Amino acid sequence: MREDAAVRGEARFAGDLAQAGALALVIVSSTVAAGRVRIDADAARAAPGVVAVFVADDLDLEPIHEIAAIPERFAQPPLARDAVHYVGEHLAAVVADSEAAAVDAAELVVVDYDVDEPSTDGDDDDDDDDALTWERPAARDAFAGADVTVRAEVAMPRLAVAPMEGRAALAVPARDGRLTLWLSTQSPHWSRVQMARTLRMPVDEIRVLAPRVGGGFGGKANGGIAAYAVVAAAARRLQRPVRFVESRTDNLVTMQGRGVHLRGVLHARFDGAIVGLEVDERCDAGAYPTTGSVEPGKTELMACGPYRVPAVRFSGRSVLTARTPTGAYRGPGRSEATAILERLLDELARATGLDPIEVRRRNLVGPAELPLVTASGAEVADADHPRVLDTLLDTVDVDAWRARRTARLDAGDPHALGIGIATALDSTAWFARTESAVVTVTRTGMVRVDCGTASAGQAHARAFAAIVSEVLPVAAESVVVVAGDSARLRESGGSSGSRSLQLAGSAIRLASEEVWESVRVVAADLLEAAADDVVVDGTRAVVRGVPARGVTLAAIAQHHANRPGAATLDAHCVFDQPGATHTSTAHLSVVEVDLDTGAIAVVHHASVTDCGRVVDPIAARGQVVGATAQAIGQVLFEEFVYDDGNQPRTATLADYLVPSAAEIPAIDARFVTTPTAVNPLGARGVGEVGMVGAPAAVHAAVLDALAPYGVTHVDLPCTPERVWRALRDARASTT
Repeated sequence: MREDAAVRGEARFAGDLAQAGALALVIVSSTVAAGRVRIDADAARAAPGVVAVFVADDLDLEPIHEIAAIPERFAQPPLARDAVHYVGEHLAAVVADSEAAAVDAAELVVVDYDVDEPSTDGDDDDDDDDALTWERPAARDAFAGADVTVRAEVAMPRLAVAPMEGRAALAVPARDGRLTLWLSTQSPHWSRVQMARTLRMPVDEIRVLAPRVGGGFGGKANGGIAAYAVVAAAARRLQRPVRFVESRTDNLVTMQGRGVHLRGVLHARFDGAIVGLEVDERCDAGAYPTTGSVEPGKTELMACGPYRVPAVRFSGRSVLTARTPTGAYRGPGRSEATAILERLLDELARATGLDPIEVRRRNLVGPAELPLVTASGAEVADADHPRVLDTLLDTVDVDAWRARRTARLDAGDPHALGIGIATALDSTAWFARTESAVVTVTRTGMVRVDCGTASAGQAHARAFAAIVSEVLPVAAESVVVVAGDSARLRESGGSSGSRSLQLAGSAIRLASEEVWESVRVVAADLLEAAADDVVVDGTRAVVRGVPARGVTLAAIAQHHANRPGAATLDAHCVFDQPGATHTSTAHLSVVEVDLDTGAIAVVHHASVTDCGRVVDPIAARGQVVGATAQAIGQVLFEEFVYDDGNQPRTATLADYLVPSAAEIPAIDARFVTTPTAVNPLGARGVGEVGMVGAPAAVHAAVLDALAPYGVTHVDLPCTPERVWRALRDARASTT
């Protein structure tokens, strides 16, 4: 598949897959946030084209419970049985011979509600609302040496993940009881395990494949997606292929992340040196706690960021609410930790009169201090935070931007400039650190790579092919990567947690090196040389020092195939990384605020990232730029809104504002390299780090522009109305 296939309209996603005789499935969902339900599906069952209508009692599926830390009593049933707990909870599945017939019949399903008041909105301190809690105490005298104490709050609203492609599935049952699923998922192997549990099937009887995936951003990272379990169960019950494609509204309503409120206290000396940090976090877990509800643990772990923080006190709660369960969203936990810490550092700069850049510089951990275990428990090594910051400052003329800011202020220009800085640390490959790969030389000299980590839009294949071509005498264009098929490799952690390149890429590297040892023996036979003297020279194997004597991989493969009893030129390697890696970044953002309307435009954004070795520069830059664009959306535009009855108010893209190219400036994303020692590539993750560092910089720039007018805080997102009201209130308070 061409790398530009998606742009050219040639890529085939899960929703594009066709199967002879496939039925269409449409889900009927709750329209109330809390209540008892009675479902009458008789009219729907009698509708034209309908094959079946299933409710919970028909399928009797095991509730979905994926994360051991979450008490099993919070497991979500794929179809609600007697009661609903949020708008969008699945109630019934209509299966028909066409999608149109299924949609029409779904409207005939009658649901009677005995509406209840939601049991909780999560705003109180009732311990009964808590799904998970965290407590990290600090020593009694931990903050005693402080001269200055500053406080800040950051409320990060619920966000719709809004990938290009929503959830989609095709389930095909076999006569022998086996089941094949094509899913839009970041984790086909985890999906296989969770489907086996929910369907009460032997895991070996399920095969999951991930075709092209139109983005995930964490929303498709968990394997136990309720809709997929229903599709699979319906296919098994009917012994017919069944397909499902989620609508955009359903995706916006049911795939959400963030929803946290952070309060922070920073203790420091007059010279800006940090003495200690206190963070309290409340996380809106939704009705059924899942991935999002465990992320405060990551916030705690990454609370110190790239800074020297001697002491940390952390308290966190994930609370039940009558809303959609929150899942992961790009940089979960780490983005929250950065947001509150960077706000506190800006407050410290104001309190001490120090430059915000200088406050950061004085507290950054230097390379000579590594490795270290931070006060919040993160094990950090192989980083050069000061170099990252210095490189950013060499890239951007901060003094020139500040001069323009001052000139506008002095002239009374109604378009104020603001400059924001943030330095951040992302934890990558922080879980499931084992991946495997098989590298095979075919008879034609092509190389096939089988790996479990499937791309969710990141174009992994190009980087994986480049890794192979560094070891074997083959052009990257002659490497075929096959990924995301649970039948080819038994286990994989999937594409999440910024783990794919460093783990799967390392397994591919090791397998390629093992294959090379076999290839060079065959090449030595052809070249009549010692195997130790055979080296790679581009797309040929040559004798060291005699580049004219060389053979292609095709010739080697053919020669090997003609040898009696020749084994396949292949290798299966498993790579197990001993620990997480940490990617360092610095972002600087410049915004323009219209003081009359409150409208904000980002006019310049630059970043420098150290993710170790950059294997694929195009993809790495694309990851940082894409994450930065999402960060701008998070700070300026995006918020999933509920009314007082927990009814969704932003369930279409006309109401939920995702930034377009018109709202995103040209982003200057650069890299420096400090290789890590924990994997053979020297690489760290880069998929989420832009979303960890950029939001804090953009938010800081907004507040910097508004500071001369008495505005010290604007809730996210910083919409024109919120900015206008903050300016109005600040003016009123001075009159």
